[in-house]
Amino acid sequence: MTSTLALDNVTPRQQHEPEVDLTSIIVTHRAMCTDLARFPAAVRDIAKEPVDEDRVDALVDYVTAFCAELHRHHHYEDHVLWPLIVASAGDAINLDELEEDHAELDPMMMRVASALAAFSENPSSSGTELADALQTLADHLIEHIGEEEAEMFPVIRRYVSARDFQWCESEHGAATDSFVLPWLMHYATSPERERLEAKSGLPERVLHGLAKDEFAKAEQLIFGPLPT
Repeated sequence: MTSTLALDNVTPRQQHEPEVDLTSIIVTHRAMCTDLARFPAAVRDIAKEPVDEDRVDALVDYVTAFCAELHRHHHYEDHVLWPLIVASAGDAINLDELEEDHAELDPMMMRVASALAAFSENPSSSGTELADALQTLADHLIEHIGEEEAEMFPVIRRYVSARDFQWCESEHGAATDSFVLPWLMHYATSPERERLEAKSGLPERVLHGLAKDEFAKAEQLIFGPLPT
């Protein structure tokens, strides 16, 4: 839960103070939108006969980890980031529509989870349902992220102090599984990787070093090489 004491002590950014570094959110959103855009086609391809069980297993694991991180990210926004923005900016922002968008995600996520379970058992007969469920989620979430960035980012940069945002990111917590860090680094530019690594502790850097090759193999197995 959000720390009440921390929100009581929020100090809005002053004009002369540096803006916060939004790299982690920017890269997370990019990773989510890119994967959502290519999930449906990957599912349909993998569902074709003859079914490659290794690709099925890889996709099921990947989408499961993706959805877990999506849930973690939205919980962070609902309970930590957005309360901080409101405490910093006051009437300069209204998050009601964005909060409604998050509420609409729950049944979509449940549909994906159900379709993913069926796909893991019988890919050829369940591929269409999973692809459709992921397409519905993509249509909603990609639009939501675009609106969120357009509305929130200018407000965060203007009103949220670097000190308070650092607290916010610490409340979010470091990624501690073998999916998230390689996933973010995969979608980050070289300067963004440097900034993300600078924010990471030694355990996170070690985890990324151990997990990045396995992630790359799974990503290539599912999607093939990215267009150049």
